[in-house]
Amino acid sequence: MGVIAYIIIGGIVGIIGRAALPIPRQMGFWSLLLLGIVGGVVGGLLGAIVHPTEALYGLNPTALVASALGAVGVIVGMILVTRRRRFA
Repeated sequence: MGVIAYIIIGGIVGIIGRAALPIPRQMGFWSLLLLGIVGGVVGGLLGAIVHPTEALYGLNPTALVASALGAVGVIVGMILVTRRRRFA
C-alpha cells in the first residue's frame, strides 16, 4: 500500500512541478511525471527505513513527507543538471 501512495505523491509533485517551476522546454509532462514518481518512491522508501514504525512498505507520515521531498529533489536536481549555462 505504501509504494502506491509514494507513486501517487510523486506523480502529483511532478504535475505541480510542471506548473510551478521554470522547466526547460525539452522536459515534457511525461518526463516530469516519471521523475516525480521515481523521486517519490526513493524518498518514501528512505523515509520508511529512517523511521520504521511499520513494515517497509507501510504508510507512515515520515515516509510520506520524504516521498514528497524526494520527488521535489529529483525534479529540481534534473532541472539544474540539464539547464543551459550562459557565459558572459
